[in-house]
Amino acid sequence: YSFVNETNYKYYKIDVTANNGNSSTQIAELAYSYVDIVNPTTPTNVAFSNATLTLTWTASTDNVAVNLYQIFNNGVLLGTSANTSFVVQGVTPNTTYNFTVKAVDLEGNASALSSPVQATTGAFSLYEAENATIGGGVIATDHPGFTGSGFWGNVGTVGNKIEFTVNSETGGSTDINCRYSSGGAIKTMTLYVNGIKNKVLSFPATKDWDTWGNNVDNVTMNPGINTIKYQYDTGNTGYINVDYIMLKANYTGNSRNPINNNFNVYPNPAKDRITIQNVEQNSVIIISTIEGKVIYRKLSSTTGNMTINVGDLKRGAYTIQLKTKTNNITRKIILL
Repeated sequence: YSFVNETNYKYYKIDVTANNGNSSTQIAELAYSYVDIVNPTTPTNVAFSNATLTLTWTASTDNVAVNLYQIFNNGVLLGTSANTSFVVQGVTPNTTYNFTVKAVDLEGNASALSSPVQATTGAFSLYEAENATIGGGVIATDHPGFTGSGFWGNVGTVGNKIEFTVNSETGGSTDINCRYSSGGAIKTMTLYVNGIKNKVLSFPATKDWDTWGNNVDNVTMNPGINTIKYQYDTGNTGYINVDYIMLKANYTGNSRNPINNNFNVYPNPAKDRITIQNVEQNSVIIISTIEGKVIYRKLSSTTGNMTINVGDLKRGAYTIQLKTKTNNITRKIILL
């Protein structure tokens, strides 16, 4: 037999020759074994999303097929992915990571490592579904790709709910990322913040129940303990799986004071008084009804916190607006 090493593959070839001693005459090729030795191309465009803690990249190509991708931080294997995204688990806030990705085919041939992407996480808090309080549904493990030890699923009855008890260091404007799966269709659920209905959320369709997506919404939170609840109300579709929620306050670095284009209003909901943090001198504060009628207007004479008496206002929802020379920001407040 002979060993053939081609550019794209290698195989063993067995020749049978005539018994007349003439070994140069080939009668038949009996068998060969194909072995792929081609490496996949290197993944490109690796990027990290702070909002979802997810790495993404452009797919590699291979002469047969890419089997999986390996994901590394500083050369240490974090895990594998069958597609072009990977949720990074175990990261900590305000920390720098160096991620690379490698493609591997069915024969174990591996590409070179991608160019590293350096990512610094922001300030966030992550809350797993299995640690939340559920009313209906179950904590399940029958679909891959979830983080932690499970996810909330089997949400098929009106009234099913999951409630997270969370802590907000500063309160105010907060982005909430819900990692979910919707099984190939658009789904709706109702979001409650501190027991108050906030909005009906629409979750875009994921490819299937094994594929996870991220839905980010902005809410106003109180400093300290808050509750975030997703509930299957009448008129919603329900039937959604929830893996975790991640909170990211809209302030910079480790500062406890939010930047003024994300000003804080607390408590919210409120009863008698509200306080607005870090108001700049000569800013204009305007409170209006949801219909747009202005019921309060004041010019700040100093820089600092401003307290407003709202006890005489009718209970319900209002907008509060902050106008400065460079910003015009509006928040929603609830009076109980």
